[in-house]
Amino acid sequence: MSFFRSNPGYAAFKEGFLDGQASLSPYLLGIAAYGIATGVAMAKSALSLSQAILMSVSVYAGSAQLASLPLIGADAPTWAVALTATIVNLRFLIFSAALQPHFRHLPVLRRLTLSYCNVDNNFVLFMSRFGAEKRPEKRAGAGRAGRAGLAQGSFLLRHVRL
Repeated sequence: MSFFRSNPGYAAFKEGFLDGQASLSPYLLGIAAYGIATGVAMAKSALSLSQAILMSVSVYAGSAQLASLPLIGADAPTWAVALTATIVNLRFLIFSAALQPHFRHLPVLRRLTLSYCNVDNNFVLFMSRFGAEKRPEKRAGAGRAGRAGLAQGSFLLRHVRL
C-alpha cells in the first residue's frame, strides 16, 4: 500500500475514486435492480448455475446477457447469439471514440485496462463532470470506482436465488 501512496498521482487518483463513488451513489438502487433482474432472468433460463456464472464473468454487458438468454433458450445458432451480443455492445465503440481524446496520451495497456471501466453510467458522468479535467489520474480513479461498484453489485445480486 505504501507503493501507491508514494506515487505522485495517488492523491489525484484517490480524489477521483471518491468523487466517482459520490457521483454514482444516486444510481446504485437502479444498478442493484438491474443486477437482480439479470440474476432472475439467468435463474429462470435454461442455463445451469455454472453456465450462468461463466456468462456473468465472460459477457461484458448485462444488456448483452439479457438479449442473449432468449436466443440460448431457443437453441439459436451460436453465430446469432454472438451477433446479437455484438450489436448490443456497439455503443461501447461510440463511448470509446468520445473518450479517446482524453486518454490517447496513455500507453495502450493502460487504455485497455481503463476500457473495462467504460460502462453507461460512468461514460455519462465522466463526460459531464471530468470531460474538461486536466488530471488523468483523477479521471481514471472515477471510472474505476463506478466499475467496481457495478461489478460488486451485479455479482452478488445475480447469484441470489429468488
